[in-house]
Amino acid sequence: MNSKLFCGSVKITCVHTKSYIHEHSAVKIYKIHLPSNYTNISILKKHLTIAELKRSERYHFQQDRDRFIICRAFLKLLLSDHLDLDSNKIVIATDENKKPFLPSHPKVFFNVSHTLEYGLIAISQYPVGIDVEYIDRKMNHLETASLLFKTNDLNILDSSNDKIRLFFTYWTRKESIVKATGRGIDDNLINIPVRDGKHLINANLIKNGTALSVYSFEVDDHHIGSIAMKFTEEAIQQLFFLPLPSV
Repeated sequence: MNSKLFCGSVKITCVHTKSYIHEHSAVKIYKIHLPSNYTNISILKKHLTIAELKRSERYHFQQDRDRFIICRAFLKLLLSDHLDLDSNKIVIATDENKKPFLPSHPKVFFNVSHTLEYGLIAISQYPVGIDVEYIDRKMNHLETASLLFKTNDLNILDSSNDKIRLFFTYWTRKESIVKATGRGIDDNLINIPVRDGKHLINANLIKNGTALSVYSFEVDDHHIGSIAMKFTEEAIQQLFFLPLPSV
C-alpha cells in the first residue's frame, strides 16, 4: 500500500489581524521572537501549572528554561483562544511517543519548535508537525546529509547553488514529517523523499497515513521552517504568521 507525499515551498507573511484567515483553515501558524519575550517571563509563568514550572527547572541553562516557559505559555494562550477556554483549563498531556496532545480535545492538533531566536507554533484540524532551524553556514553538512537523504535527494542537493540553505530545508522537512506522524526517528527516515514534488511512498513510512503535505518557508534570512500535515490538499498558495495574543 502506498501513500501520497507532496513537498514544496510556499511564501509566508505576517498579518496583523485574524480576519485574513478563515476560521476553519487547515492550519494556523504563529512566530515568536524569543529574545523579545525574556522580559515577560514572570507574566508568562502565571499561565503554567506547577508541574510545568517544575519541568522548566529541570533545564540546566537559564536560556533553555526561558524558552520552554515562553513557548509553553504562548501555546496555552493560543489554544485557549482557539477553543474559547481559559488558559488554566488547557491541560497538555503526552502520548506513548512523547507527542503532546489535548485529552479534552483529541481532534485539535498542535506542534511546537524553537531555535535560540525563534519559536514556531502550529494549530491544525489535522495531525501536524513543524520545525525551525538556524541556517548554520559553518556546519559541514556533507556527512549528515548522507545519513538523512537517499541518492535522488542528494543529487538535487549537490547541484544546488546554495547547498547549505537547501540542506536545512530538507532537514526541516524530515523533522516536521517525524513530528506530524508521531512515529519518531528510526532507520526508515532516510527512505522518505523530501525534494520538491509529488511522491508515492510505502504507507508504513508515514505511519499508514494516506497523504502528507510538507511546505517549507523562510522565517527570516537566517532561519528556515517546514510544516507537515496529514492533509490531502496539494497546493496551498499562501500561509500566514498570525498575530500573537497580548501578554
